[in-house]
Amino acid sequence: MRTRTGAYLDYLNEVLKRSKNVPIDIHINARSSTDLPHPVIDILLQHSERWGMLRLEACHAIIPLLQPAKGHLMSLRRLTLVFRWDREFQSASSHDLFQNAPALNDVYLENRAGHFILPPGQLISYNQSGNRLSEVLTLSITSLTTLILHGVTPTNRLPSITLPLLASLRITDNLGVAVFQCKWFLDNVTLPALKVLTIGETTDEIVKSVQLMIVRSHFSCKLESLVFMSEYFPYVSFTTLLERMPLLKFLSIPQPPLQDFHALTFDSSRPHLIPLLRELYLSVRGITEETKNILINLASSRCRPQPIPTCEDAFPMHVGDSQFEKLSLSFPNTTIAEQHLYGFEDWKEYDACAQLKRLGALLLNILPEYYERPNLQRSLLDVEWNNRLSALLDQIEAFVVEDPKDLAVRFSSPSLAFNLIDKVLGRQMTVMALFSSGDGYFSLVVCPHGSARSIIAATGIFKLGSLSSDSAHIRGESLGTLTPELALKHTSNTLQSATQGAIYSAVPLVQAVETIPGTKNIGKWALDIDYRRIAGRESQGRYHSVQDVCHHLGDKLPLNTIRVRTLHDLTEDQRNGKGGMTCKRAR
Repeated sequence: MRTRTGAYLDYLNEVLKRSKNVPIDIHINARSSTDLPHPVIDILLQHSERWGMLRLEACHAIIPLLQPAKGHLMSLRRLTLVFRWDREFQSASSHDLFQNAPALNDVYLENRAGHFILPPGQLISYNQSGNRLSEVLTLSITSLTTLILHGVTPTNRLPSITLPLLASLRITDNLGVAVFQCKWFLDNVTLPALKVLTIGETTDEIVKSVQLMIVRSHFSCKLESLVFMSEYFPYVSFTTLLERMPLLKFLSIPQPPLQDFHALTFDSSRPHLIPLLRELYLSVRGITEETKNILINLASSRCRPQPIPTCEDAFPMHVGDSQFEKLSLSFPNTTIAEQHLYGFEDWKEYDACAQLKRLGALLLNILPEYYERPNLQRSLLDVEWNNRLSALLDQIEAFVVEDPKDLAVRFSSPSLAFNLIDKVLGRQMTVMALFSSGDGYFSLVVCPHGSARSIIAATGIFKLGSLSSDSAHIRGESLGTLTPELALKHTSNTLQSATQGAIYSAVPLVQAVETIPGTKNIGKWALDIDYRRIAGRESQGRYHSVQDVCHHLGDKLPLNTIRVRTLHDLTEDQRNGKGGMTCKRAR
């Protein structure tokens, strides 16, 4: 294993030495007891007082090895413990390794054996997956603001408890188990400050439990986001619950009964239900004509400015605050969504759309070069093929859409022009310009589509300089290097042309040659040869006119080349941060 070698251990020691007292983030992956003990752990333990974030994805056998850190975790703020690989491990009933960590406020725990004692009165965010619920609720009553529980085993020991600062609660579990888990928790807590609530199951019983919790908590004017998730469509009514949430801005629920849609629709004859709602997400399976009309009426009524009544303890509300920003319908699959989209738009497949689909299919059949490599075996004298292509292009050029309403964009098969663009962009080469902010060294690399490791062509590593008097010199720059930098500046245009020529020769995007300075005639000759192979001189113009649909896409793609960096360039690098930039060019 590389991390056990002397070279790696020396490297780690040197990094820790040079970083002095800066807090460090630790991620240890030791899922098997055969990985332990490990010399890296011994080195890290010497700096345990600097641990700012600790993530353990390991077996329980690592816990005794970390005991020397007990009492030294002064800087630990975030703790992630994932123990899922040794369920049968006979661990101690409790672990107090993290009990004394005065800065710890964010914990994620996935543990199937034993119990971790956490510091009392300081946790702000707690996320637990599996096992029995930790005592964190009773220990962090006055500090906890975010609580996420997934698959936590209900117990009979949960007392009635009030969490005065809890603002976000999420309870989820596997289908069928979440009902009992949600009721077990919701029936025993009081949450007066809750603003975000996510429930992983939807039943009448759970909705009733949420409603009773609201009554106990007296926070009817504070909840802003409510999400009910469900794997099926129970048609549960939410109206009574929503009447207690006048400040709700985000609502995501399974498709409710029709009376709920009527209640959400603004009507001057009755008080408005959740008047501040901005986004409504509905999970639906199918929509009848009646439901479609009700939804259209709902959206229409919510999109008009409305005077909104105020309620006690609520913030001031004004005319226009009731307008929807988004109404989304989520369907099980694309086919169903497409069908209902046409229904909402009152669209039918007219002859114009059917003919466009037919012409698109014929063009892609007769001209596979749009989405495959050029057929170099095809003879330039293939008169029959040229005639068929020419006749088809004649039909496309002569086609007229009299009414734009006759067309509709489809999910799976868009319109002819979009389909062509999609086919071209679906087969690409990748030009990658790696750069690092403040580094000043990078190279251009050409890789095949779908693989960033297989390199077709690459330039050497070169340095980018800055000659501005007001810009900071990059690493390694000095007065002695100004002469070569000036030479680089005067020759940058030549180098840029050479670099682009090398890149474009490796990337089969022939028309790009036109953009290289000094090679315009060669570029036109190359284009003529390429188009002749595909459609002959007679079809070249038509082919080129169709190609113009997607030609502008390549013009807007950035491509870093060898050049002197200005202050603006360096500022942009700093803003972008470290990483790489990928520019895709179609084959």
